[in-house]
Amino acid sequence: MTPGKFTRLLTQLGSPGLYSVRVIPLLQQFAKALAIAHLEGPAAGIRIIEQLVGSELLRGYHLVDAALGELHRRSGHLLEARRYFTQAMKLTQSEPDRELLQRRLAACDGARP
Repeated sequence: MTPGKFTRLLTQLGSPGLYSVRVIPLLQQFAKALAIAHLEGPAAGIRIIEQLVGSELLRGYHLVDAALGELHRRSGHLLEARRYFTQAMKLTQSEPDRELLQRRLAACDGARP
């Protein structure tokens, strides 16, 4: 996605119309954090997501750990990235997600993603 598309996404995520399709506000904030990470850099996304992680609604949601792993990987924090990717692998029951996470773990070891 181009920066313009992420800017539009942030605008849409802030619009009340999304609530009419029953988007859970916490997941809306999670999506907004990912868009901000693309616009402002991984550290901005990490800060926002780490604030959301305390919520019980997101506890055990493998995509949160996967997103944190990816943002840490992009920031060069490979030990943190490995920890989050490993946790996400434990939480998911999806084989395609496990395969993607395994590739991300390999990228942390210097292999191509």
